[in-house]
Amino acid sequence: MNLERCETDNSDASEVRQWHPLIRISTGVFVAVIAAASAVFSSVLIVDPQTADPAIARLVGIAMVLVSLWLISTGLRLIANRPDHGGLLSPLVLRLVSAYMILFPPFAIAVSFKNSEWSMLQYAQAFVYLLGGIGLWKLASSRSLAASELQPRSDED
Repeated sequence: MNLERCETDNSDASEVRQWHPLIRISTGVFVAVIAAASAVFSSVLIVDPQTADPAIARLVGIAMVLVSLWLISTGLRLIANRPDHGGLLSPLVLRLVSAYMILFPPFAIAVSFKNSEWSMLQYAQAFVYLLGGIGLWKLASSRSLAASELQPRSDED
């Protein structure tokens, strides 16, 4: 019974969503160029930090360069048409971005509540962030569920 299910899942998994090459390549070039510029600009924090605490500036610079390198690799995967994990981003990355999008708006509202008034546009933007974070979390769940169903199962009968 599990063998039949595994065969039907593999036939569905062969249908991968394909983007038009012009859209895929131009998006990949855009992401790679912006990430490369960010890496160059962030390296200034490593080489010549002009702040009161240069150690923190160097750590932030290193983190930004690492994120930029990851974005460059994502852009190159787009250009080369080599997506991973059933999509361009893995379920772990989707969950990390989702957690940020869900946790940041309440944190920002709590921190700035005493200092300034928020406009309705800012509250609407926070709400959209929350909805986007929930959507990304659901996408990550569906991708990890699909990946777990594709792996062969060993039954001990």
